[in-house]
Amino acid sequence: MNNIDQGEYTYNTDHEMTILRFESIDGKNEIGMINFYPVHAVNLNNTNLLVAGDNKGYASYLFEKLKNPSGTLSGQGAFVAAFGQSNEGDVSPNLMGPKCIDTGLPCEFYTSTCNGRSEKYLYDKAQVFINGNGIVNFRHTYVDMQTINVSSHFTSTGRNETTCQAALGYAFAAGTTDGPGDFDFTQSANSTNIFWAICIIIFS
Repeated sequence: MNNIDQGEYTYNTDHEMTILRFESIDGKNEIGMINFYPVHAVNLNNTNLLVAGDNKGYASYLFEKLKNPSGTLSGQGAFVAAFGQSNEGDVSPNLMGPKCIDTGLPCEFYTSTCNGRSEKYLYDKAQVFINGNGIVNFRHTYVDMQTINVSSHFTSTGRNETTCQAALGYAFAAGTTDGPGDFDFTQSANSTNIFWAICIIIFS
């Protein structure tokens, strides 16, 4: 594929954080926030067998603990903090360990400047751009991704094409840095070997 819009982006991944702040109609009470930042919730790797909200859930827990009265049980407070997912792509928090985005130094619990302060600062400084008292609506649709028409502007053949059936390559079996797969598959591999070729024939 030829992405003709790739020159419009400074980075390979999205560095932007978006926060929606919600207040009561009279503006006297904070009632919640929704945060969108593109990163996978994979701080807990695939050896964890417990149900957990990972980094998104923990961020919600800490923010609600900060905004609700002391002693409020988790999930019972009037203030609701949601850390939603956006276009995370392949963005992992674990490649080189946790580091502060402003200093580049390893995070340290008591003194790091990135210890939750950026989100709090953005929330406190948030301005109201949209005033309204209507309901929040949504749309959801299913799309057959194997029959999408693709313009010649985006194809390597220079012709109008269509998408095809999905396929899992060898690199998929390698898993991720956060949760490696089994056997000897490696990330970014785009070729096979005789052993796996025979396995495909046997099991297909």
